[in-house]
Amino acid sequence: TKIGNTKFQQANDIFNQKYNAWSDKMNSSTSYKNLSEEDKSNLNTKAQDKIKASIFKSYQANWGVN
Repeated sequence: TKIGNTKFQQANDIFNQKYNAWSDKMNSSTSYKNLSEEDKSNLNTKAQDKIKASIFKSYQANWGVN
């Protein structure tokens, strides 16, 4: 199912807000700063996936996607 550009942009804006808030919190965390670059990258990817899944779930009914 395709979604319109407006809905996609709205979801993308929400993703960016949530990810940036998460990233800001992590970047001020000593435990995060002590992780290796690979571990940081893995954690970032997991956070992005979790945020995307949350947004998709919240928009799923509006998009008519099962």
